Amino acid sequence: MEAALYPIAGAAGVVGAALGYLLARAVGGGHDTTQEWAWTGCFLGVIALMRAETRYEAGHSSYRSLRHALRLVFGFLFMTYFGIHTQGDSFGTAVVVGAAFAVILHFVLRSQWLRFAWHSMQFISGMRVTM
Repeated sequence: MEAALYPIAGAAGVVGAALGYLLARAVGGGHDTTQEWAWTGCFLGVIALMRAETRYEAGHSSYRSLRHALRLVFGFLFMTYFGIHTQGDSFGTAVVVGAAFAVILHFVLRSQWLRFAWHSMQFISGMRVTM
């Protein structure tokens, strides 16, 4: 989820996930092992570029709007994919559910509650210093 919410750090997370997955496959890991290494690689990639993400956001005012739009698109695509491939919904039903999810996600992201939770986690882990 972090990779989708923070696109710059998420790109590094995707690279880390691919590296972790390929490494686990190279040593003969099964399905569970490859998934664990991929999740770990994604997490490390996101953490590695999280400061760059916040620094870029502070320096480019239009990035915040672009990131919000990307979050809504990624949420819509994920829920549509999930509905079709996991729930067995028809394409039309999955699109409606994906659109409803994107609308709800818009209001959740604008509520600033997630920002409070994320800043709290960064402060606790030492990644964010109060000024």
